[in-house]
Amino acid sequence: MKYIAMYLLIFTLTLVAPAPAHAQVSCVTVTKKNLPARAHAQMCGPVTQGTSLANRQDTLQVNPYIAGSYERRSKAWWNTLEHQLTLSLDVPYEQVEETALQNIIFFATHHGEKVKLNDAAARLLGIYRNHDQVTYRIMALAALHAIGDESAMQQLNQIVEDEASNRVRHVAIAALHDHYYRK
Repeated sequence: MKYIAMYLLIFTLTLVAPAPAHAQVSCVTVTKKNLPARAHAQMCGPVTQGTSLANRQDTLQVNPYIAGSYERRSKAWWNTLEHQLTLSLDVPYEQVEETALQNIIFFATHHGEKVKLNDAAARLLGIYRNHDQVTYRIMALAALHAIGDESAMQQLNQIVEDEASNRVRHVAIAALHDHYYRK
């Protein structure tokens, strides 16, 4: 088990490793309507005053290392990623589980066309139902929402009314609302 946890840690680091210090990193233009102003400012400097990023139809500046690093990955890499993230949810260490949840949310949100994490949906529902910590339960909801598995969302819809925590129930209802009304 120790070797699996170490492998997952190394695997995770390769997914989110920063650009090498010697790499030339500059901003390039990509289309992204809903990039938050804070994220844009962190990557490429502040947005000009009076500009609303939520309503912009034009392009924003994004670091090319971040934008292009996953675009060049092979189908085999994406399949391995799917498998590893799903397996990571069963590792009994909270740090691995937390990282897996964060990575599932990221990849399902930003690369959903390349990575299909529907196999993780049943385990995510289990985390939502049974985890002791509210933060993990909310991350599981965010991951379920990002994946968008219809069967899992239907199951969530059936059990959300029994949720004891108002905070978790509110997040679940918001995820369900967005899932069914964004189509």
